[in-house]
Amino acid sequence: SNNEIAEKVLNRIGDQNYGRHFYRMLGIINTSSSSKFPVSVFEILNQLSSDIEEEKIEFVLKAFYGKEILKNMKRRQVKRLKKILNDPKFNESEAVSKLMIEIENNRKRKS
Repeated sequence: SNNEIAEKVLNRIGDQNYGRHFYRMLGIINTSSSSKFPVSVFEILNQLSSDIEEEKIEFVLKAFYGKEILKNMKRRQVKRLKKILNDPKFNESEAVSKLMIEIENNRKRKS
């Protein structure tokens, strides 16, 4: 596990020149910086370009499903995630819409 490697890969993950290596890079980031979840996922979402395929966005967002991740996130982390997902580059994404609904449903359950 090496956060330095994760940082180098993170700087490349949104670049079109490395698009064919997206899933490999995502795997490296997830294993090298696993202690930094959800911070590493926030950074990945910020790095994605506006022309990324829906399939790749959905793959990244799957990190928030399961093991009650949303339920255990701190309020400021949820706010940060919502801010990132409201970025215009994700406007057409069905996966983002589903996660936003899940976030709202999770907030209702907590209340």
